[in-house]
Amino acid sequence: MTALPIQPNFSLPKSTQPRLRISNFGGSYKLRVKDGLNHMPRSWGLTWTLTKAQRDTLETFFRTQGGTTPFTWTLPTGEVYQCVCTQWADTIDQYNLYTFTASFEEDFT
Repeated sequence: MTALPIQPNFSLPKSTQPRLRISNFGGSYKLRVKDGLNHMPRSWGLTWTLTKAQRDTLETFFRTQGGTTPFTWTLPTGEVYQCVCTQWADTIDQYNLYTFTASFEEDFT
C-alpha cells in the first residue's frame, strides 16, 4: 500500500457522517437503516503550505490514486488510516508558496 508522500502542516479537523439508507413508505413512515458494515466513515479536511515542486508531487500522488486507490496516512498521534482522496484544490500565495487543501475519507477495503 502506498503512503502519503507529504504530511499536512495545519490542524486536522475530523468529521463523521453515518451512511444511511432511507426508505419512505406511504408518505407517513420512514425507515432508516445503516448502509454497509462500516457505516461510520471518518473524513478529514487537510491543508498544506508547499513550494511548487512539493505541490506538484502531492497533486501527482492524488491523480495517480485517482480517488479509488486507498493509501496509508499516519496522524501525528501515530494512528494509521487507510484513506482515499476524491477532492483537492490549491491556490498560489505570496512568495510563490501554495496553499493545498484535500479531503480524505477513511476506506475499509
